[in-house]
Amino acid sequence: MADKTFKKKYINPKKLFHGAFIPNWLLMRAEISFGAKLVYARLCQYAGDNALCYPHQKTLATEIGTNKRQIIRIIHELKEYALIEINRVGLKCTNRYKFPFHQWMEKHIIRGDNLSLQEVPDLSLQEVPDCHFL
Repeated sequence: MADKTFKKKYINPKKLFHGAFIPNWLLMRAEISFGAKLVYARLCQYAGDNALCYPHQKTLATEIGTNKRQIIRIIHELKEYALIEINRVGLKCTNRYKFPFHQWMEKHIIRGDNLSLQEVPDLSLQEVPDCHFL
């Protein structure tokens, strides 16, 4: 049998992938769990032009490989550290999340790290008319 030489292939990850990326200002924070960093990144990816997002907790759980109960804990952690604000709309409707400016971001804004500060509308049913049912 002839010996086939296997040649390794390499990739250049620069601009190759699309996905949820954890901001450096959050990545270096030791007080935040890895799961919370990942969920924050995923919530950021869901944010629309109005700076709001409203994914299902079950969807988040599936996307990061955990369960809904863990997502609920993580969301409470993010809220506790004032990284997100939550508006609970009602039964069978997804929560609305928005992203307040946090002091941890400050030096990254001065350097111009693509952070857009804007007024975000109030999180009411009128702002996002479609209720996303389970």
